[in-house]
Amino acid sequence: MLDVHTSAYFKEPPILALGPDHPSLPMNQVPFSTNTNPLWECPDWESWSRLVASDPSLGIPLGRTLADEFTPQDVATMSGFDATILMTGYASQLAGSGEMDAGEAFSSPSSPAFRLAKLFPASGVAQAYLAIHFTPLHALLSVSGNSWVLNRKVPGPNEFREHKQTLDKWCQSESAAVAVSAKTRRTSEAGSSSSDVDSSTLPRGSRARWRDVSDYWGVYVCALICWAFGREAGDQHRAYDGEGTAAHNEASRSEAARWILEAAQRRPEQLLKWRKRRCVRGVVCLARDILSPDCLANRSMLYSDAVSVLKRLGEPSA
Repeated sequence: MLDVHTSAYFKEPPILALGPDHPSLPMNQVPFSTNTNPLWECPDWESWSRLVASDPSLGIPLGRTLADEFTPQDVATMSGFDATILMTGYASQLAGSGEMDAGEAFSSPSSPAFRLAKLFPASGVAQAYLAIHFTPLHALLSVSGNSWVLNRKVPGPNEFREHKQTLDKWCQSESAAVAVSAKTRRTSEAGSSSSDVDSSTLPRGSRARWRDVSDYWGVYVCALICWAFGREAGDQHRAYDGEGTAAHNEASRSEAARWILEAAQRRPEQLLKWRKRRCVRGVVCLARDILSPDCLANRSMLYSDAVSVLKRLGEPSA
């Protein structure tokens, strides 16, 4: 699960080597835990084998259930561990599909993108999987990070130029609108849930209620997605507020919350024509304020770089 999660969040190859017979990560080898309690109580392998032979329903492999029809109610009654296994399985399928056209990906009820959105509408991680999948992440990190992708420097100006062109093209696409819609809708519904970062009500300087060590990356990348969606083609740094003019004062959290709520109420095709799509500086500053309190002593290079990038992108333009 951790391998799939890390691969999806960073769009990096999985650690586990894949062979020709495994087009996606072998999540089909992982059983649900609900029916496995009797198996854990077996004193030896012989007892375990007899029990499995007598009741084939014990430990049904995930690979035999991903194609089944689940409902949000089914997921709600699962243990958190089983729900995570199921969500990770769909994320693995999504990454393995290579499908980057959001319109086509959501057109089939059997597609992993459709199932992630349907079965996990309240999961910030699932929405992050969708948002990141439909984003040219490395191009986004390169342009926002001044030619740095994760901890690697872009080799030369030609590749950096290609990253900017890729990002410019993506910003005008339906996939960009879907990525923004996925994350803003989840953020607007989060309220004060303790299971996700409540980005709109945290007092300035307070620490976010992290659920997972990688939550900071989801917040950071989703802020970058909003920033990129609001930038003009070829404009590398400026973030805007007000009526599309460069900001000259500190963007407020109320502005960020208002932008997120209004974006969440619009369909992807409406977001592409939205007059306020460029007013994203408040969102960048909000993410900066959420991440900054926990950025201590530069212990994590990626975390420190994320905060530095958000601080720079949130600065008023001269």
